[in-house]
Amino acid sequence: MRSKKKILISGFIILLLLVIGFSIVIGMKYWKTNDIRKNAKSTIECIINSDYSKDFYYISMYGQIKNELNMEEVAKTVMSNMKYKLNDIIVKKDNNGNDFAIIQCEIKNVDMQEMLCQFQNANYEYNEENLNLMLDKINNKEFKMKKFNIDLAMMKVNNIWYLYETPDFNDAITGGLYSIYTVMEDSILNELQKKGK
Repeated sequence: MRSKKKILISGFIILLLLVIGFSIVIGMKYWKTNDIRKNAKSTIECIINSDYSKDFYYISMYGQIKNELNMEEVAKTVMSNMKYKLNDIIVKKDNNGNDFAIIQCEIKNVDMQEMLCQFQNANYEYNEENLNLMLDKINNKEFKMKKFNIDLAMMKVNNIWYLYETPDFNDAITGGLYSIYTVMEDSILNELQKKGK
């Protein structure tokens, strides 16, 4: 009888130690990624609300820490309709030993490519009046949403996690306008190069 009791108690202690060990591992993972998630969330909320007064952690693709984003009215209006979900976080070190993290993120935003196609098909010119029509459509929720599945890059600088600007992030927060802009820019550069030859 005593040996059964000892086995039962030993089994219970082993089970308890496993549960405690598992909890510690889960807790360490959460603790390690909590600041990353918190800073990414607060930075995206600042962008959505166009309010950069607190908890804005952003580094441009040129390595500059930004205090705010200077956006035109259309971009601000588009961003105010943005919804997002932060998913899995992977923390790594680069070749120089610097900490960085990748957050799998789902962003839903106004499909500006679709809206521009509608305006283009109606032969609208780019002018102030049509810009106001576009703003009215966005403000009146007359738009389709587009889902962007992207990896957010986070960099640790002086023990603070910053969201790092990437083309994919820019495209998602502008509803696809960034990629249209870069295609147009590349097209213009190609034309200039052809003329220069």
